[in-house]
Amino acid sequence: MGKEETQIMKRATRMLILAAVLVVVIIGYVAITRLTAEDSAEGVGGSDVTVFSVNTATVTELSWEYDEEEILLKKVGGTWQYSGDSAFPLSMAKVNTMLTAISEVKASRSIEDIAALSEYGLDDPTYKIRISSDNGPLVTCSIGDKNEITGDYYLIIDDRQTVYMVDGNLPDAFGNTLMDIVERETVPDVSSAETLIISTPHSDNKIVYKSSHSGITYTNAYKWFYEFDVDGNKGYAPLGMLKVNKLQNQIKGIVWQDCVEYNATDEALKTYGLDEPRVTVTAKLPSGDFTLMLGDFEGERCYAKTGNSGIVYTISTETADSLAAVDFESLRADDVCLMEWNTVDSMEILVDGKTRTIYFERSEEGDVSYLVDGYPGESEKVDKFLRSINAMTTIDQTDKPSPFSEPEVKIVFHRNTEYFHTMVLSLYLYDSQSYLVEFDGQSRLLVGIDDVGRLKEAFGALNE
Repeated sequence: MGKEETQIMKRATRMLILAAVLVVVIIGYVAITRLTAEDSAEGVGGSDVTVFSVNTATVTELSWEYDEEEILLKKVGGTWQYSGDSAFPLSMAKVNTMLTAISEVKASRSIEDIAALSEYGLDDPTYKIRISSDNGPLVTCSIGDKNEITGDYYLIIDDRQTVYMVDGNLPDAFGNTLMDIVERETVPDVSSAETLIISTPHSDNKIVYKSSHSGITYTNAYKWFYEFDVDGNKGYAPLGMLKVNKLQNQIKGIVWQDCVEYNATDEALKTYGLDEPRVTVTAKLPSGDFTLMLGDFEGERCYAKTGNSGIVYTISTETADSLAAVDFESLRADDVCLMEWNTVDSMEILVDGKTRTIYFERSEEGDVSYLVDGYPGESEKVDKFLRSINAMTTIDQTDKPSPFSEPEVKIVFHRNTEYFHTMVLSLYLYDSQSYLVEFDGQSRLLVGIDDVGRLKEAFGALNE
């Protein structure tokens, strides 16, 4: 085959490929055009068609069929009620959404020549809605399939032969089962509570707020404490502020996923594990106690209820597990040293075998100056050293002692307080990356080698 013939064949092949692509494009265009055209016999001019409008002030009954449920709401004495139970906790927000949706319903287009209702999902509609007043029915309509191209829904008024295409407002407003229209209880903001109790069948974790730390801990930086019972007496241990704040946010941020019952009996509560809850959270608020109970798991859901309410909800298992895991260890403070320097009169410091003594001298006006080993110290250098102590942060914790018996850093604080008058902070080399902290009766926290390095550097600069 010659060169010229080869080129001719290549051109012919390319033309065939282009022709095939063109055919596919044309077919796709025709299909889309037919899909949209068949739904746009009328109302194509760009202006919406009003399907119906209702004076919602005259509406006294709303009923709908959805998800194999038929629900009827009645307006009795100016108040909306569920017809099946006048005590049903009906969400007025849901009712108002439905009333707003029916006040005026417009269609983007209408279809007059209906071959079969089944083409639009209207032979077995997803929704059937009936709106009535004291004088009788106002509107009865059905909603079928969703048009996947336009996003509209097919709707028909039962006594007409026209199919309309409407937006999602109406189906969204009436796409509710009975449990969807329950007025859900509000979880309060528990940040104003001064006591939180997380109880399980095996323990009570009592978390209390104390405005004064006197006699409990060495610094007023702690406000939340874990309450222990020690031989009939109450004891307290400081808790991490951020950890307690996270717990508060978890409680007030609880999201009800579903409502499964609105008036559960004692027998029904057993089926949800709420007769003997696995976790009970109690927040003592100025307005009264708020109680949350967590029951059994079902898949990724945990059954929950509040107080004496008969409404049973589900919440996420992640939230339930987090609350169930609350104990002293999960909340205890991990701060290294939060010394209040206005309570310190002097410090004896040992760093790598070198010693310094710092005295705090305060004027009547409240100004502070320092003596370092009996000589005036530079305030900027001393302040940097003090900041390096409070700036140490925890990188980990351990239950094993340091392999070294002598501390590299030891600071003795002499304070002008009634309690915790003398305190000792010791830092032991633990491994190549950390030091073990011994302070305030604890020896479990590890700080990074960089933090200790900055402390040593500030110490070395005190008498330069």
